[in-house]
Amino acid sequence: MAVQHDYVPGLGELPRQGGYPSTDSLGQQTAQDITNLGSLLAGEDQTNNLISVEQRYLADEITANTTTVVKGSPGFLKGIVIGTVGTGETIAIYNNTSAAAPRITLITPTAPGFIEIDALMGTGITVVTSGTTPGSYTAIYR
Repeated sequence: MAVQHDYVPGLGELPRQGGYPSTDSLGQQTAQDITNLGSLLAGEDQTNNLISVEQRYLADEITANTTTVVKGSPGFLKGIVIGTVGTGETIAIYNNTSAAAPRITLITPTAPGFIEIDALMGTGITVVTSGTTPGSYTAIYR
């Protein structure tokens, strides 16, 4: 009887240990066992046979010149949406639960758009807006 082999990425061809399901010489499941589920998973794109991964974020709009604690605990700041630009506006972003160091960036918006930040904030997310006339800004975070 011929020995059956499975191809395992990173390990190459490995002899099948006995029948199906099979393990390699280290006792690990082979690629055949891992990829053949026999049915689709809940949440899977069943039409295209794909598992989708979505990024989910919260949004906090700021429309006044103020200090806003967007998140009072560690989080992730995806970016800032510039809706309308205020007169003489600046946006300071802090990795803190207050307007204290460390400051991550200081933005002087000139036009509507999105400023991607993609920063892990280990303490919190605080946004300080200041200027003559406030604009409209939205922090996108989780």
